[in-house]
Amino acid sequence: MEIENLSNSIIFSKPLPLSFIKDFFSTDSENFNYDGVNVFVDKDERNENFVKSLTFSSLNSDKSQILHDRYLRWLSLKVRLNEVIWAYQINAEIKAKTKELIKTPSVLPLVGNVMLTGLIIANTKNLNMNQRRFCIVQIDTTVKIIKRDENYFSISRIINDLKELLKVLEESFKL
Repeated sequence: MEIENLSNSIIFSKPLPLSFIKDFFSTDSENFNYDGVNVFVDKDERNENFVKSLTFSSLNSDKSQILHDRYLRWLSLKVRLNEVIWAYQINAEIKAKTKELIKTPSVLPLVGNVMLTGLIIANTKNLNMNQRRFCIVQIDTTVKIIKRDENYFSISRIINDLKELLKVLEESFKL
């Protein structure tokens, strides 16, 4: 399995002062590159000095995950994480062997253009993403995953869960 695109997000339960971003990254910009990782700061529309979420995106999953974890360790020295973080989210696009699975009938797209074949699996009603915990997997020529949880998780856990899911699906499609 090869990760084509990855973004790790931290969604705050209440807006976090922008100074927590400036102090760690030493920049005032909303979108910037830090150690080869694109960082996107989502400011609170009510007050520009506060941040609603922070996203780390990179084609190299290790760099993105490492910077995400470094920032969390640094932030944990300043505040209690469980008091300021509402949820962690990972959006990933992964190249995997899914030839048998993409022969299933057409479904609506989760990410990207209309699919002619493929499969969407979700643990949320009507693909509702306005909640704290969910996971949506779209299997087509690549596998797209959106997972959000209030407990910390890493891309390695997502990859292991995906391997198990693909194994179960391949066995069930062979029947």
